[in-house]
Formats: sequence, C-alpha cells, structure tokens
Amino acid sequence: MKKNKITDQTLMVTVENTVKVGKNKELEFLVEHQICAFTDYMGNVKCSADFVDVRDIVFNGKDQGGDDFAYFMRKLREMGLHYDDEADKAIDNLIPVPLVEAVKRRYEAVLEMNSLEVYAGEEEK
Repeated sequence: MKKNKITDQTLMVTVENTVKVGKNKELEFLVEHQICAFTDYMGNVKCSADFVDVRDIVFNGKDQGGDDFAYFMRKLREMGLHYDDEADKAIDNLIPVPLVEAVKRRYEAVLEMNSLEVYAGEEEK
C-alpha cells in the first residue's frame, strides 16, 4: 500500500479589484491579492493578505497592451503625470480586515471536516 503523508494544509483565496485613479478616473487597472490561511508550526491558525500583481492597465480609455505597471507608471512620470501616491494608497486599502477574518474562519471550518489522511492512502497495483 502506498501512503501519502500530508504535512501541511493551506487555503489560498485570490481577490481581484478594479481600481480607478486620477481627477477624472482616467487611470484604471486590475489589482490582485492573495489571502492565505494556514496553520503555523505551533498549530495556530494564521491569515495574511499579500499583494500579487497589477495588470489590465487602461489609460484614458485605451488598453495599454500588457505593459508592466512599474514601467507604465514611469512612462507617465516622464510625461509629467504623477499618479504614484494615489495608486499606492488605493492598492494599500483594498483588502478589508473582515474579508481576511472570513477566510480564516473558512479555513478553520475546513480543518474541522474529516481529516485528509482518510483519503491519502492509495492501493498499489
């Protein structure tokens, strides 16, 4: 009998938000975060939200064709347009604490279900 040993469990939730900044909301982009719920080495359930990516940039209604966000923002600065502070502030405030807490509660509920060890064993043929 082949035995799979489960050593860790994690719940990953991807969250996407469309952000619009500028006086007339002329700069739009999609921001991706991941909320990760896990059990630490002491057996405590922990949860964190991490920034992943910015993509799908649209400026004045024109899709920027997959430009890297940092590269695109640098191009705007070179043209004398400064959106950095407003964009950073918008990105920093996207994931509300109640959402992180809800993911943590969901993970705790998953841990209370039947152990995955029940399903880990496979018969060798």
